[in-house]
Amino acid sequence: MPETNGPDLESIATEKQHVEKATTLPEHVFASAHDVADYIDALEGAEITPELKEAVKTQMTEAIASIEEKYGTNGEGAKPFHDRDHTLEVISDAIRTFDIVAQAMPHLQLTGKDKLLTIIAAGYHDIEQDQPGQNEVQSGELCEQAMNKHPDLFSTEDVTKTKSMIGATTYNFKNHQQALTNPDTPLAELTDKKAVIERVVAGADFGGLGFFDRQWWRGNRLAKEILPPDKSFDPAESLFTNIQRLETWFEGQKKFLHDHIVYTKKIYGTDLAHAIHPHLEDNYKLYDAVERHIAHIKDSVATQPGSFSNADLERFMSTDPIVIGQIKEELGLTLGSL
Repeated sequence: MPETNGPDLESIATEKQHVEKATTLPEHVFASAHDVADYIDALEGAEITPELKEAVKTQMTEAIASIEEKYGTNGEGAKPFHDRDHTLEVISDAIRTFDIVAQAMPHLQLTGKDKLLTIIAAGYHDIEQDQPGQNEVQSGELCEQAMNKHPDLFSTEDVTKTKSMIGATTYNFKNHQQALTNPDTPLAELTDKKAVIERVVAGADFGGLGFFDRQWWRGNRLAKEILPPDKSFDPAESLFTNIQRLETWFEGQKKFLHDHIVYTKKIYGTDLAHAIHPHLEDNYKLYDAVERHIAHIKDSVATQPGSFSNADLERFMSTDPIVIGQIKEELGLTLGSL
């Protein structure tokens, strides 16, 4: 049977009406392990046996459940960003990126099994988040243990590829670099399949940066996870203090996006970088506009005390996509208008 890439993510979201959609996720991102299993069921290819599908579905269900148990709202180490939603987001973006790369580089002959290994890596890439500096190593080992339960389905090479993809998501904050094979070689010039699919998962780990409907509120979740109390928005603090904190946060986000624009063009090439992260530059412009509006608030408060309140500022740090969407509409910050 000829191999196919399976239905696209938007079709999955439309066709699976019986699956309850999480209110915090855009429809083109999987909302549950059930969604992921449905997608896997739809895949076809010479290497994709029913037994392999079942094994991958079980691994994804267990990995997502483990992340929810450890890092979900009621988990022992609850994380506002590195939670179940992030994992589902990365799985979704890894599939989308895999399809883009497979179409752009047909000579590599990426297979259905390669796609399943990519899904496994995306599902396990953040299963361990309590070992700073070792999270990716520990996540890779947990993934290896799960895959080794099926030696008849996963070869040693399969396990090595998958762990390599997980390891590639290791991020160096100092030089804005992930742990990629041949990082200075553009994607189109790579001939090693393992090095190529590393970039699929590495790109998916930062996938939210490249979508206009996700980055702002998802970025605010990251703020709640990583910012110490003295740098976080606090309604008990003065309005001026909170303005300064928002200025610092959004300036940092803007710099990160600038660095990521440069980085993605380097590792993917300009055209593929845009295909993989289509709104990356739009989100940079969005943060620039947000900064200008916060500066306007700062000036207004200085000349007209009481013209804005902490409640007005707090909305800018909302983790609710509906609230962020309302702010964009109020300020005219729409895709294509920036």
